[in-house]
Amino acid sequence: MATPFRAHASRSRRSARFGKVAALSAALCLGLGLSPIIAQDGGGLTYRLGVSQDFRGRSNPGLSSPSSDTDLTARTNLNFGFSSETRVESFNFNARGSIVASNNGESQFLGDPSFSAGYSRRNASMEFSLGAFVNQSRITTSDLLLEELEEGFGEEDGQVSLTIIETSATRRRYGGNARLEFGRDAPFGGSVFASQQETRYSGTNNPDLVDSTRRSAGVSLRFDLTEVLRLNTGVSVSQFDEVGSPMRQTERYSLGLALDRPDGNYSVSLSSVQTPEGGRNSLSFGRQLELPRGTLGLSAGLNVSPGGSPGLIGAVSWSEDTPNGSVGVSLSRSVTSDTRDRETVVTRFNARTTQNLTPDLVGQANLGLQENTRSDTDETIRNLTVSASVRYALTPDWGLRAGADHRIRRAEATTASSSSLFLTLDREFLMRR
Repeated sequence: MATPFRAHASRSRRSARFGKVAALSAALCLGLGLSPIIAQDGGGLTYRLGVSQDFRGRSNPGLSSPSSDTDLTARTNLNFGFSSETRVESFNFNARGSIVASNNGESQFLGDPSFSAGYSRRNASMEFSLGAFVNQSRITTSDLLLEELEEGFGEEDGQVSLTIIETSATRRRYGGNARLEFGRDAPFGGSVFASQQETRYSGTNNPDLVDSTRRSAGVSLRFDLTEVLRLNTGVSVSQFDEVGSPMRQTERYSLGLALDRPDGNYSVSLSSVQTPEGGRNSLSFGRQLELPRGTLGLSAGLNVSPGGSPGLIGAVSWSEDTPNGSVGVSLSRSVTSDTRDRETVVTRFNARTTQNLTPDLVGQANLGLQENTRSDTDETIRNLTVSASVRYALTPDWGLRAGADHRIRRAEATTASSSSLFLTLDREFLMRR
């Protein structure tokens, strides 16, 4: 039994390396091959080079209990990109990497590399777009992963993970997507999309960090019944293939009605998610209100999960521009799938403000609360984050940012906290031709 397993693991590693190289090569070729063509269309190219130096001190970086030692890190972030946009085409390419020195032995040279590219072509009635990305990141703490899928690679918002990383690991992700939108200027329109995302882990024995592939495809349609009333419908299929587990297929169906008014819109939506465990159905009513200096959004509804009783879902969000900045508050409760395709109830609260204290000094503050509960095990993790920062414009190009944050996590009757202070100097160089 051991020999086939090793052969399978070897094939998986070769496949992962091949996929990563292929995706990176495609992104580079797409960028180098299309940039001259786009430039000839009159749009020109914009090159960006960004450099930042970050110094950070953090207590209990792993959010463990009892507390661990303080982590001191110096990180030099480098990013390069170029983009072009014309009347009919747009293209962008970005590359990032870091040089990290730390007292915990996790120093890296050009660590956490990331590459992405996107291309789109449009006219009055249609738009076609392609995207690809490759990235690698080092997970070095027992932090709760709250990352969502790459933009355009999943049709369900807010996918989170309840995985707690107790050991170091390296994660590599790569993928691509395509999207076609039609009928942009017609009473009838819609879009078709397809995407695939690969996730690979190395350097860890954590059973929750499992290599996986996610494929998604779907279509959505829009019917303008009148100038102010429209009907939206859609269907999508997602396949989640995790090493060591059977492939899971999820089907999503949606139907919605929206009424535009001078001060906003009213909406009602019905959705059904079919999973191997059964159907998850929801009904929601919404109101979007345009305020003199901001917006107010309200939604409320019911969700029924397989084998469960109806539960409330909804959201309230408010934002407003002030004379010197902006403020915003949001509260939401939703039922979604986590990054391992398990049903999760997510409750979020966020309050933020940005204020121009002087012509050269900008202040920011944020309070965030999040509770994630897995439906099958009732496992609950709560996170609290409080942060504040100021940014001073030394020159039109150079900026100095300083701030602090405090985090508290409670999981399975265990509470841990972490605090950090940081100082960052950054500059971005732009060149157009």
